[in-house]
Amino acid sequence: MDLKLIITQEEWSKACSLAQTQTTNTHSKLLQYKWLTRQYITPARLYHFNPNIPDTCFKCNNVKGSLFHCMWECPQIISFWKRVLELIRVVIGKEVPLDPKLCILNIYPHDFGTSKNVRFLLNACFLEAKRCIARTWKEPSTCGLSQWLKGMTFYLERIRFGKSGKPFTTSWSIMVYNMIGRMKTLEYYLGCVFFYFILLFFLFLSCLFC
Repeated sequence: MDLKLIITQEEWSKACSLAQTQTTNTHSKLLQYKWLTRQYITPARLYHFNPNIPDTCFKCNNVKGSLFHCMWECPQIISFWKRVLELIRVVIGKEVPLDPKLCILNIYPHDFGTSKNVRFLLNACFLEAKRCIARTWKEPSTCGLSQWLKGMTFYLERIRFGKSGKPFTTSWSIMVYNMIGRMKTLEYYLGCVFFYFILLFFLFLSCLFC
């Protein structure tokens, strides 16, 4: 398989089902389906169509640009994933494994115990990270944490919770209140000005919609 992973039929079925149910946003569903069905054109595929096009990675320009390399193995991409997971760890207070099955396919390890609300938040974080990678697919550099966190602020699905009768802060308060409790650490990652902007934005939304 392109991802160099062993995936059971049951795991694949869960990954496909989650792509349909993890969000009500059509564009987000389409994004996850594109990752699942390998629709992004890699340098290796472009070279197959036209030998005059280099088959090396768009970003590192050193290694053959296979799908797995462009999604995960490229030094720039894996560095971005590490930074995202480190920030997630700070927010939820739990180590998140650097695993392509988890980050790309949302297939959780059996020993990774979390609540439903935390998994909802993690799925949103992974999806936005994949959106950042897709946006800069053919560019020489990938997105930074600031772009990823900015995208997360627009991922707040009030309509979904409103229709189902669930309070808005059920899932998102995990991020809001952990951000308050770990203010100094997050300031280190995001910078003071941008951090306070995002923090106030989350607090405003949680108060407005709860």
